[in-house]
Amino acid sequence: MFWSKQLTRGLCGVIMSYCLFIIDMSCYAKVFVVAKNDIPIDIQLEMILSEVDNILGDEDVTIKIRGGYYYTTKTIDINTNRHRIIIEGTGSKQAIISGSVEVNGWEVLPNGMWRCRIPSISTTNFIPDQLYVNGERAIRSRTPNTGVFILKGAVQRGLLYGAVLDEGDIKVIGEISESDEPVLSIYRKWAVSKRHLKQDAITGDTLLFTGKEFFSNNKLAKSNKVVIENTLNGIDVSGEWCATKDGYIYYYPKKGEEINNTNFRVPVVERLLRINSSETTTAGVIIRNIIFEHTSYPIPQNGTELDQAAAPMSAAIEADNMDDFVFENCEIRNISNYGIWLRKQCSNSIIKKSFFHNLGGGAIKIGHRIQDEKDLVSNNIIIDNNIIYNYGVVMESSVGILLLNASDCTISHNDIHFGNYTGISLGWVWGYAESPSKNNEVAYNRISNIGDGRLNDLSGIYTLGKSEGTHIHHNHISYVKSGDYRGWGIYADEGTTGVTIENNIVQRCTSGGFHQHYGSDNNVTNNIFAFGEKSQITLTAVKEKRPLNFSRNIIIMESGQLMSGESVGNSRYNIFENCYWNLSDELPKVGNLNYNDWIQNRDTTSIYQDPLFKDPLNGNFHFRKGTVRKRIGFEPIDCSKAGSYGKRKWKRLGKSYL
Repeated sequence: MFWSKQLTRGLCGVIMSYCLFIIDMSCYAKVFVVAKNDIPIDIQLEMILSEVDNILGDEDVTIKIRGGYYYTTKTIDINTNRHRIIIEGTGSKQAIISGSVEVNGWEVLPNGMWRCRIPSISTTNFIPDQLYVNGERAIRSRTPNTGVFILKGAVQRGLLYGAVLDEGDIKVIGEISESDEPVLSIYRKWAVSKRHLKQDAITGDTLLFTGKEFFSNNKLAKSNKVVIENTLNGIDVSGEWCATKDGYIYYYPKKGEEINNTNFRVPVVERLLRINSSETTTAGVIIRNIIFEHTSYPIPQNGTELDQAAAPMSAAIEADNMDDFVFENCEIRNISNYGIWLRKQCSNSIIKKSFFHNLGGGAIKIGHRIQDEKDLVSNNIIIDNNIIYNYGVVMESSVGILLLNASDCTISHNDIHFGNYTGISLGWVWGYAESPSKNNEVAYNRISNIGDGRLNDLSGIYTLGKSEGTHIHHNHISYVKSGDYRGWGIYADEGTTGVTIENNIVQRCTSGGFHQHYGSDNNVTNNIFAFGEKSQITLTAVKEKRPLNFSRNIIIMESGQLMSGESVGNSRYNIFENCYWNLSDELPKVGNLNYNDWIQNRDTTSIYQDPLFKDPLNGNFHFRKGTVRKRIGFEPIDCSKAGSYGKRKWKRLGKSYL
């Protein structure tokens, strides 16, 4: 028979050379098992897929990876047109795919630090950007150890920049040695830049550096925040490390660590897995039950100038031209970039029940940034029941879940906690230019502890541009912190159009629960906005006849303004039948308007009255009585189903980061 001759001959080499075992020989050999840990996983997978293309025709293929630790020093490429490829971990032990190499040969220096040579890999002049010690991301030496330096001024002459610091801060930085490869992180409003410093960078009170030009709407400026990383002089706390350009890694051990039983690994791969099809419709790729870890994100010599949301940043797993991509019950951890990026022309796919944590970038990106390539827009993607924790560790401006140009997507029941920038972001067209980002749903997500004060212009959920049919509902957002006044729970930015925002609970955000910065035909109804620090609602810039319907919302506060922004008093806003209440017993401020004038002449159908929540200060927004809410037609909001769902252990993990 045809299959028995050619198939046996082709796969025999795989068995002999790579110890891959084959099962399910009923008609075609459709199932492969990978069980060899000392051979790079990229070689094993590429060998299997090569044999599959030569022999199997259009049959589905399953590759089972037995529990164990597998490594790769290059990107694993999967190019598929004919087969549905299923890659899944199997057995009681977890299958882990790592893009790192082990670091050995450590010596103890007289000052107590440990030192070893940087591993030799194919990349010329490789300097690692991350070090993992016993499985944990070590802290690359940073100055200052906590907090940031704040610029006293900024200088620009062409592509030469100067960051002016306080004299005391310059002393804290100390000497930059000839062997150092220091990186300057600059926090500017909503963006982060990374620039290399040279030995002679310090001139008086100024740090001089070159590199890419800053974006015109967010230039280097006074009050920007900076941190310096990766200097030998900066290693002054146990657990810190740095890599030098003369080929060494230095590490200051923690108490109890011993050089003979401490495991060190450095990532050497930027992308672990790249999936692509040359055809518009493929048979699909399914990935299950695998842990992916350890990627690098090297900073180019001219630095990085990533735009909003670190959108161009690479991902550990990237896919193009994919239909029917499934990623489930997996884990992505300890990486330097984004987790998954479904880029151009991906559709009918799902990312579900996976754990993303300790991420250099964000967790998930969908779509691409070039809006005029309409035929390449990704659509019909479901992102459901995932847990995302501690993202933006390397590129702080990254977003937990980012939809660029993408339509008809559902983002639901995700737990998103402790990110340095926005939790969920939708859209990539500013203003009223035509946008493909339509009919997206954001529902039942639990988003908390967003921002740490270094960046601004951030939110729990962010929308942008013409987004007709987009529905944001039953999300619970809490504790959004920005560097100044610009940090909201839900933020409808430039040109947001046709979005319905309802039945959300938003509490304790720096700038308040909701902000619209010019938009059209948006409906914000039946939400609870609670305890904004500076304000509760912000309204800026009106350019249309019907910018916003704002009705049947309950706003409860204890500080700040009720409403702020230069457009609060604009008569085009349709604001009615809301309930306002201030726990401080003072009538709230409405921009520059007197509250009594506001309620009597502008907002005549709203009421100022205690909504009778059970325990609002502790986040209990159930009603003691329904008399007040019924006056404005408010329906109780049940956000108890927000966040992850399923088995008790999984739900407990999602709640553990609140």
